[in-house]
Amino acid sequence: MNTICLLHSGKTGEMAGVAKDGKYNFSAMKLKQPSNQGIDGSGLVKLEVEEANTNKIIVSYDRSWNIQPQAQDEIEVYETIVKFLKGHK
Repeated sequence: MNTICLLHSGKTGEMAGVAKDGKYNFSAMKLKQPSNQGIDGSGLVKLEVEEANTNKIIVSYDRSWNIQPQAQDEIEVYETIVKFLKGHK
């Protein structure tokens, strides 16, 4: 199950949460307006996803890609988090 729980949402766009029933932790920054530096042109300009039990970073985006998701389960959790964050006001 790809459950998302937002644990923190700051006034300046910082967010943190867990995904997939706590198997992954994530932190992000979302601007109020879309940006050409955001993921797919969105306001989502920073995203880091790590495996909770190993602390292995599986996604790192900071206005450009540092680490892209590789394995199918990494891609699925990345897509789920991005969809959730893009819809979060």
